[in-house]
Amino acid sequence: MRLVTDHTALPLRRRELRLDVSDDAQRLIDPRRNSTYTLNPTALALWELCDGSTQPHEMVEAIYELFTVDRAQAAADVERTLHQFTEAGLIEWREEHTT
Repeated sequence: MRLVTDHTALPLRRRELRLDVSDDAQRLIDPRRNSTYTLNPTALALWELCDGSTQPHEMVEAIYELFTVDRAQAAADVERTLHQFTEAGLIEWREEHTT
C-alpha cells in the first residue's frame, strides 16, 4: 500500500466545507453530510495546507517546524491526518500539473 505522503497528487479541501474557529475548538462543518469534525492544532494546520498546491512532503516539513516534533513524528501525523481527511471525504486528490 502506498503512503499518502508519497502521493504525487495534491490534497485539496472541498469547497463547501466551513471552518468554525472559536476560543475552545476548531470545527469543520460539512453541510452536505450534516457532519461536524473537531480539529486539533495539527489537523487545523494541515487543513489550511490542503490548498491544492502544497505537496504532502512539504506538509511534513511544515508540521516539523510548527510543532517542534521530529520528522518521523511529523510524517506519521501528516500520514494519519490526510488519511482521515480522505476517508471522511473532506479532501480530494488532484494530479499535479507541470507546465
